[in-house]
Amino acid sequence: VPVEDPTILAPSNFSRNRLLSNNYFYRAWIGNEFPIANDLLPFQLLKNFIKQHSQQQLMKEWEDCKNRNMCGAINDRKFVVGSYSCPVQSGNRLHSFMNSLFWSVLTNRTLLARYETFETCQKYREKDSTTCLKENEFSTPKHCEDILHLSPWVPGFDEWNETLVLPP
Repeated sequence: VPVEDPTILAPSNFSRNRLLSNNYFYRAWIGNEFPIANDLLPFQLLKNFIKQHSQQQLMKEWEDCKNRNMCGAINDRKFVVGSYSCPVQSGNRLHSFMNSLFWSVLTNRTLLARYETFETCQKYREKDSTTCLKENEFSTPKHCEDILHLSPWVPGFDEWNETLVLPP
């Protein structure tokens, strides 16, 4: 099917702001443009999940644990680790990351985001060196900075793994 306006596919049309302005879910999420969306069960569920499992909530529970020796909440948490990377295999990795997000919501576990590198591939995915090198050769966090922006509410695996000494 020919494109009526070839400029529609120009790289300048794929700016982050333009993509977000065309994303109705995002617009409903951040503003009052679609107030009816706030009454929908999926929005309520996700907002409640974020309140319970956000970086800010983990920080609050960690401070309570350190300062007041009230460690029950943070010690009782269970976690799901969602790995991501880009640009190589970004579709597969983001698909896997979204599955981790869905499972964390369904099982009421805290999602921890982890950038997959050659080292994490070898350590956690139990693949041979050749496969890990091939999958991660051109994939570093620096490659992702301009492409992918994690929401600030998502806690990071590296920070919390060190803080809480989580099992592998």
